[in-house]
Amino acid sequence: LFGWMLTCGDFGFLVWYYCFSFCGYISFLEKPLTDNHLNFAVGTVIYICAMYLFRVTNIQKHNFRTYIANGGDLAQYKVWGKPVEYIHTEEGSYLLTSGWWSLARHFNYIGDLTMCLGWAISCSGPGHIFP
Repeated sequence: LFGWMLTCGDFGFLVWYYCFSFCGYISFLEKPLTDNHLNFAVGTVIYICAMYLFRVTNIQKHNFRTYIANGGDLAQYKVWGKPVEYIHTEEGSYLLTSGWWSLARHFNYIGDLTMCLGWAISCSGPGHIFP
């Protein structure tokens, strides 16, 4: 569920990337960013909602794949109270096409992108450029 490359990227790249990019952003500010209370509140709410969306979509896919791996009967499996819809690929894997996954192929990325939007709104303010 959490692979080696993802672990290396999280600990070796992301930790430094966000710190350095934010330091670059604040080094060009003419005055401290202390007047962005509304932006901070709105950005935080957007971020929390997006994190919820990201988790819910990934959990939905994980539960579907775990059900299959445990030998469950897909005729009995339900997503949002309806029988599951899926695509059985030529390689033998299953693609979930019910629930959140009926709206987009990688719906969890929408949560990722919206989390970035929440950060950007939180870090901006009156008289400051959008990061």
